[in-house]
Order: sequence, then C-alpha cells, then structure tokens
Amino acid sequence: MIALEFQAWNSLAKVNLEQVSSAIPQGWKFLANLGYAKGKLSGTEASLLSIQPIKVILGIGYEDPNDLWGINAKASYLGAKKAKDAQIVQYTANFEREVKSYPYLNNSAVLFDLYGFYKVNKKISHYEQDFITYLIANITPGIPYVALTK
Repeated sequence: MIALEFQAWNSLAKVNLEQVSSAIPQGWKFLANLGYAKGKLSGTEASLLSIQPIKVILGIGYEDPNDLWGINAKASYLGAKKAKDAQIVQYTANFEREVKSYPYLNNSAVLFDLYGFYKVNKKISHYEQDFITYLIANITPGIPYVALTK
C-alpha cells in the first residue's frame, strides 16, 4: 500500500509597528513568514515532487489609518529542491525498476512584489464583489464557487 508521508512547519508574524515603538507612525506594518515542508510516498522510494522545501517571506507596508489606501512591498525566498528529496521510480524496457533523481529540479529564487490599493468609496468593493459573484455564477454554470459576502 502506498501512503503519503508529509511533514510541514509554518510560522507567520504580522506586526503593527506603532505597537512596537511610539516613534513609528500609525499604519506601518511588518510581515514575516517561514515555511518548511518535506514529503514522500511511503512504501516506495518516490518523493512527493510538488512540495516546495523552504519559503521565507519578509514584507513591509503602510495602510492609511482611514483605510483609504495602502502600499506594500515583500520579498520571497524559495529554496532549491535537492536531488535526494526528488526521487522518481522508472522502469526500463526490460521492466527493471530504477530509482532516479527527477531531472528538472528548481533552483532557489527570490521574488519581489510591490502592490497597493485605493478605495474610491466604501461601496465600490461591495459592487465589485457582487459583480464577480454574478460572473462566476452565471458564466460558469455547474462549477461550484464560494459566494462573496458584504
């Protein structure tokens, strides 16, 4: 019998920086996230290839105290997949079983994101949500969806 063995650890911290020091103006925020995962298929030497081994996110942002606009920046580090964590089982033309490292391993990478928002008025987000729900419900009949609420 083949079963999935999976280990994961994730830690998330969000801090309103004005709570750390009164010298920091209201609205500044800090984000940190650390995630680690490892998995394999028990009963075989095959690895679970879809798991990202380590991910680190650091970010800082500012949100207007009146919640009218905000801007955020974050950096994400994605760890490289190691060959020992990416084993596959293949069979030769003679039906001999071989365990190999997956040939297409990802290298580590760093991504930078800059994003923000601006609220024209309080009703715009409600209309957007209603319109998106309408589109999902009417354009994709038979496909389950989650209704957005006000």
